[in-house]
Amino acid sequence: MMRSRTASIASHVPGRLRLRHPALGRSAGNAEVVAALAVREGVSSAAGNPRTAGVLVLYDAAALPPDEAEAAVLNVLASVTGPEADGATAEDLEVGASETSPSDAISATRPSARTRFAATYRKVRVPVNIAMLATLGGSLLALGIGRKAHAALGVAHLGVLALHLVQYRRRLVS
Repeated sequence: MMRSRTASIASHVPGRLRLRHPALGRSAGNAEVVAALAVREGVSSAAGNPRTAGVLVLYDAAALPPDEAEAAVLNVLASVTGPEADGATAEDLEVGASETSPSDAISATRPSARTRFAATYRKVRVPVNIAMLATLGGSLLALGIGRKAHAALGVAHLGVLALHLVQYRRRLVS
């Protein structure tokens, strides 16, 4: 699968620049770009996040004009991600460059694994929450019918509650 090699400057205000590029989604590539930017003159800090495939660069706007900052960041990206960017140069990585192949269009429309997981998670979460509420309400109403009905609905509620807690286990543990 071929990825788009278009760099995107997500936001830029004098002194702060955020860059996105698919090659920055790899931890090694992201760390290389951050290290190369951190030693540049005028750059006060650079922080990367492979999950977002981005780098945040804080720089001194007086020492490094915004246009030069953009050019410097794109040049560092081109030099560090050469093979991943299919030999792209700083000119190829200009903001808004739209050289994409048909496979790029397909991969751009296909949702990521994380997005597919989130959609499936929502499909399961809502019925579990409704079932939990229904069994709790039913258990309370069953008090008037008898102990066996109340106990049966209480056990059903505990089962649905267990599913609910499994869904939120990461939030509960941390």
